[in-house]
Amino acid sequence: MFKQYIFLLILSLFSAQSFAGSCPDGSEPVKSVSEDGSYYVFNCGGLMASEMPIHFTDAEWNTGVKTDHSEMSVDITVQQDDFGDHYFYAHTIYLDGGKNTENNEPNIMYAGFQNKGWSGEGWVGKMAIFSVWGAYEGKKEHNGWGTEFGGEGTGYSVRIPFEWNVGTTYRLTIKVIDSDEKNNVFAAFLTNLKSRLTKRIGKISVSKNRGLMYSPVSFHEVFMLNNDSVPSKCDEYSSSVVTFTNARADGKKLTPEIYLRNSYSKCKDISGSDYIQNGFKSWVQPSGGGVNTNNSISSIDEEKKLGKPPLGGTIFIDPNIVTPQDPSSFKSISYKGTGYREMYDRRSSWVNLQPFLFEAKFEDGSIIEMQVNPEFKDKSLAEVEAKKYAWLIGQLPAVLRHDIQTSWIHKGVNPYGGGNNNILIHTGQSVEYERDGILEETLIHEAAHTSLDSYVARNAWKEAQRKDNVFISNYAEENPFREDIAESFLTYIAVTHRSDRISSKLKSTILKTIPNRIKYFDNQNFDLSIYSR
Repeated sequence: MFKQYIFLLILSLFSAQSFAGSCPDGSEPVKSVSEDGSYYVFNCGGLMASEMPIHFTDAEWNTGVKTDHSEMSVDITVQQDDFGDHYFYAHTIYLDGGKNTENNEPNIMYAGFQNKGWSGEGWVGKMAIFSVWGAYEGKKEHNGWGTEFGGEGTGYSVRIPFEWNVGTTYRLTIKVIDSDEKNNVFAAFLTNLKSRLTKRIGKISVSKNRGLMYSPVSFHEVFMLNNDSVPSKCDEYSSSVVTFTNARADGKKLTPEIYLRNSYSKCKDISGSDYIQNGFKSWVQPSGGGVNTNNSISSIDEEKKLGKPPLGGTIFIDPNIVTPQDPSSFKSISYKGTGYREMYDRRSSWVNLQPFLFEAKFEDGSIIEMQVNPEFKDKSLAEVEAKKYAWLIGQLPAVLRHDIQTSWIHKGVNPYGGGNNNILIHTGQSVEYERDGILEETLIHEAAHTSLDSYVARNAWKEAQRKDNVFISNYAEENPFREDIAESFLTYIAVTHRSDRISSKLKSTILKTIPNRIKYFDNQNFDLSIYSR
């Protein structure tokens, strides 16, 4: 049962073998990544570095005697992450009894996501990762990285940029997707359980002699400190709260057993873990900040009674906030042929297609690749769609176009989507949005997901939430971390730049409900000049 803890100690030995002795001040050397990312270096100056990485909680999901599972999954929800230190939320999986007959590396794999990831080439921000010890062949995704790793043993790792959000539940799945006489091909996936968007992290070939999967271990880890430095005090850590729930092996539910609570005993007072329904919760809360042990929002002052949201969903409040007659910064479009692209289609999932490609240019010099599903069959029909939505995207303010790099355009009556540096369009849904007069308002909402959601992690935004102590809509309240920015930003536009188009009652309601969020947006000096033309 405690084989995983023994393995953690083995990893610590891997890390420690590169140096001997201690620093002049009696502390252990600080472990960090070399400038080219190819090896670890150790320098004196820190007080806690010898303990890195620190596991705050490890819990085993015991599969019993059965050790040949071909699919494992777990639901991960980060409830708080201040994006200071480098945190990892992950699932470790053992292969067939823990014996690797192929080489001397541990017979395990792991997958999960990080708030600050190393691609193998540099730090890239939020990242998902799938790694197998003792494996040396894998296939990266088109926008990701594939690299051999070292430092804690050797193996192969595939990684992708992954813009996960605090408060959103993601299902991590690792499964066998293919096999031949010698190898099983394992792949890891992350699915947003609200939007149902699935991203594959990558796939790695593993010798069949190493077996299938059993008894996974979920862990909550800090693997490097902010600015590559080590705090001298425990309360200098940044906060991190995560839940792991609904773990399954080939569809069968598993029960966790927490066996490790903080591998760094000197800071045990700032962290903890406990069982919750269908899983467990782990937290790091410095400065005696405490943590909610239920699943309620932590950025709202729970000592006060939350007010009732005045709206259901904000895209429906008024169809005239932006109209088809309003100006657009769209400048031109040009056909670039076809090419293979990975696109998300709500009618299925992630698909690899050869769409019609168009380059849309805007007055501020930005460029967006419009990717039109080949189901439109004809280049001229595809261009009509590309041009239509390029014009609509051009009606967005510059701040909302800032992170949009591509737009996926499909048929189908399915909701639009934001995120992934993209705007997802389903043209059948456009008909319904246009009928209700809310297509432009919906695009503002989705583009806010793409270009603004990262703001939700900032302390100033959380403070504005706390002071307002109420959400603008039921949709925001039900999804406080994922939808509050997008729901609030449209109403901000309405009261600050379109107040002549909405009723005085609606304006008053918005200003009275979220004054601190309005002030927060004002203080960002966003480029909203499109609304002044």
